[in-house]
Amino acid sequence: MVIILQIVNINNELIDKIKTFLENINSILEIDEDLIPDGVAIIDNDEVKGYITYEKFCEYGLIRYFIFQRTLPENLITDMFLELVNKAALNEIESFISIGKSDEVIALFNKLNFYQIDINNFFINGQNLTGTELEKALILKYDFCKNITCIV
Repeated sequence: MVIILQIVNINNELIDKIKTFLENINSILEIDEDLIPDGVAIIDNDEVKGYITYEKFCEYGLIRYFIFQRTLPENLITDMFLELVNKAALNEIESFISIGKSDEVIALFNKLNFYQIDINNFFINGQNLTGTELEKALILKYDFCKNITCIV
């Protein structure tokens, strides 16, 4: 069997496949279908192997789903992320934000050149995270122009 891994932007034909992929992830309790088209996927023989998307808040994109098979090569995961950066930049996003709750997630985002920002400077719906389940999480940021060449 030949494995052909491709990084693809989401089109109407892939939306149902992405939804099915996300439904098979036990930790996802609810899928925000409106976010699916903004994402990027890794496809192998018409099967989703990885997916990433974000939710837009002004010039920021909050990483919402970043899921992939652990057996995928690290450079492919990086390429999928960079394709999302390119796509988001076209949507006037300047930075990504991620909330890191586990060492594994934090290590992944550190490899992608995210850096920690002060949790007190991060608000969701006008509230900071003090006193919430995310109080001990790290808030990580990726600035597009710091990490890629920006053409204005």
